[in-house]
Amino acid sequence: MKKQLICLILCLFSLSNTVYAAHWVLVDQNVEANVYVDTDTVVQTGDHLFYWEREILNDIFEGRKKVLRKDEVILSSPKRQSRQLEFYGYDPQDREISQDTTPTSFLFVAPVSVVDHIIDFALQYARPWEGSDKPAP
Repeated sequence: MKKQLICLILCLFSLSNTVYAAHWVLVDQNVEANVYVDTDTVVQTGDHLFYWEREILNDIFEGRKKVLRKDEVILSSPKRQSRQLEFYGYDPQDREISQDTTPTSFLFVAPVSVVDHIIDFALQYARPWEGSDKPAP
């Protein structure tokens, strides 16, 4: 009976929601926000780079204090292009108050901009995508 109980407890723990660890590294501090990249999630497949970014806003904007987003970058065009794949907004109490999982259109990245700097930073941590297709948006 004791072995069955231990086995049941282990099964329940293994079936519970999994929280993946993140390794947020500060990339930029400016008057609007502190910007971090999760270096554990940066993947590259061909000329596409994918990474998660977190912004802790200095002031509350539209009720949001924190923003979490997944970005995709095309590296091989004459100019880099970037788009947002997912977006989540959080209030000062860290409750999710907005989300958008519809990918935006690609926009050109200005050279020597904050976005360009974030991409360069993320590239340092890029690991090859191991799936058969590029990561799903």
